[in-house]
Amino acid sequence: MLSYGAAALLLLFGLHFLGVLRIPLLYREARVESSADPSSLAGAYLMGLAFGFGWTPCVGPALASILMVASGLGDIWRGGALLLVYGAAMTAPFVVAAFFAKPFLAWVGRHRAAFHWVEKIMGVMLIVFAVLIVTGGVRWIADLMIRWMPGFATMG
Repeated sequence: MLSYGAAALLLLFGLHFLGVLRIPLLYREARVESSADPSSLAGAYLMGLAFGFGWTPCVGPALASILMVASGLGDIWRGGALLLVYGAAMTAPFVVAAFFAKPFLAWVGRHRAAFHWVEKIMGVMLIVFAVLIVTGGVRWIADLMIRWMPGFATMG
């Protein structure tokens, strides 16, 4: 039942991205304007806050899982090493983003016209995934991946 709800939501989002259906709530925007240069100390801090607010819902469950695994290892050093690797892996993308913020924003400015096509492709992909969920195609693909690449069965 939950999978049908998820598929319906993905279908709605896909139709929205294709422009077939307009969802006014998705056009709303909350923005905090800042004149701070992203490469300055204040700009880096503000950019970090923005990333932090955006990633908190994604990081929370993963961090809780890592903390549970680390607490069950029975060795403080192994648990600490696990948390160190997790922290480094979560931090690295932000450090890389900080180094490439200006060039990336310039690239986005130059290629803004292509984003229309990216949006359409995303819409099609969301609709395809919704259909895969409803038809059981996701399970079928997962089974094929495990048969063809048995190493996936032991991941996680």
